[in-house]
This record gives sequence, structure tokens and C-alpha cells, in this order.
Amino acid sequence: MEALWDNKSSRSVSSLVQNLETGRRHGLTMTKADLIAVIADRLRLPSARAELLVDTIFDSLVQSIHRGEKIELRGFGTFQVREYKSYVGRNPRSGQVVEVKPKRLPHFKVSIELATRINQTCGSKPTAARLTANFSS
Repeated sequence: MEALWDNKSSRSVSSLVQNLETGRRHGLTMTKADLIAVIADRLRLPSARAELLVDTIFDSLVQSIHRGEKIELRGFGTFQVREYKSYVGRNPRSGQVVEVKPKRLPHFKVSIELATRINQTCGSKPTAARLTANFSS
């Protein structure tokens, strides 16, 4: 079996992204089931094995993030935990002052390579400010 992330292989990140695009069944949303189906098809694995593979990868990523480790996937992006201090905010509905507790949130920053691929059709060059996305749990 070839490595999924080997740049020299036909199953590189760019190839995998293209295959994920063609494998979508639900419009604009790629689901975990879609990812499993594409991997099972491309690697000629039974669905149960592909699901185990996806679950193992996701579990490893979650455990690393939980430990506060930075995860760097070349050509895709970087996951890391950002720590936020407590602060005084306002409830947007009532205007009441509320103390927001300190928190740790996972943060994802898209790689320039992936952002460039996504923006090729738009004709705009990516900037660092447009390349980040916060995910809160």
C-alpha cells in the first residue's frame, strides 16, 4: 500500500483532495462517511478497514491536540491549541456584563499551498489573515 501523503506518489495530498471532491455525495459538505468511502475505493479496502484507518487518524490528531501538541501536515495546514485569558465581555442580547472564563481552543491555519489551490479559480492571492479559521467546541 502506498503512503497517502507521499508527494511522489499518485496518492499525494493534491490527488487525495481531487478524489475527495469527486467522491462527495452531499452537495457542499464532505462527511466522515464520504471520506471513508473515497479511501476504501482508492485503496481498495473494505469499508470497515477504511473506517478504522480514518478513526485511528482522527483519534491520534485529537489526542495530540488535547496534549497541547502542534500538528503540522505539510501542504494542508497546522492544528494547534490557543490559550485565551479571561476577560469581561457583554451579553449581546441583554448588554449585561459577563466574565468570560479562560479557555483553550483548537486552531487551524491553512497552508499557503492549499490556500493557493483553492483560490486559483478566484484569481486572488491568499493572505495570512484570510488563511486562518477558529474551531470552537
